[in-house]
Amino acid sequence: MNKLISKFNLYDHFGYVFVGLYQIISLFIFVSIVQSKEFPDLSIFIALENSIGLIMTSYFVGHLVQGLSNFFDKLVNGRYLKKLFKNLKSENEKKVESKKQWTYITDKAQNFFELPQSIKQNQIFKYCQLYALSNDFSGHVRLFNSMYSLYRGFFTSTLLNLLTIIIFWLNTWILNQFTLPQVPGLFYWFILSQIFLCWIFKNRKNRFWDYMGEKTLITFDILSKKLIK
Repeated sequence: MNKLISKFNLYDHFGYVFVGLYQIISLFIFVSIVQSKEFPDLSIFIALENSIGLIMTSYFVGHLVQGLSNFFDKLVNGRYLKKLFKNLKSENEKKVESKKQWTYITDKAQNFFELPQSIKQNQIFKYCQLYALSNDFSGHVRLFNSMYSLYRGFFTSTLLNLLTIIIFWLNTWILNQFTLPQVPGLFYWFILSQIFLCWIFKNRKNRFWDYMGEKTLITFDILSKKLIK
């Protein structure tokens, strides 16, 4: 029973709900500002009669947002842009370069798992991560992995909001025969808030990725030395 509960990570499920709720509230604010030109009443999101339906909808929307995270990660990390600019380094490559101090552990992992010499560092890390998660005596690896996923979802959701704003702006601009659309002042506040949150969530996402990576390698190092039985 305890093993079953340990594999049922509540952090991940709460992450889906929080990300989905954030996406729903953000779009609700955006639509309200565009249509009524005033900040909406958010009390409907705390009404008890709406709680069950809201949680279920948020959980579903959260899964959709997290499903789009891989695409946005590749876009932001420059993997698609590298086809145009060969010298452009992705975020993942920068992270690998910043973690050269941990190569002595990855070298040990390569021998520990009897991996071929041609294997890439990120693949070795995946072996370490799976091993550390299955023997996570401190709980830090699973916690930081969940926090990384949470802020990754927030970051993706905010990018979706910015994409929605751009599409709305271009559509209005074309319908107005290429004249600047007349929008309420709150609209610009919403744009600035999303840009700021996008920056915040990206930094937090990267921070927890670093935490999770360090804890993964340290946990593997401790387990490989059989310091924890």
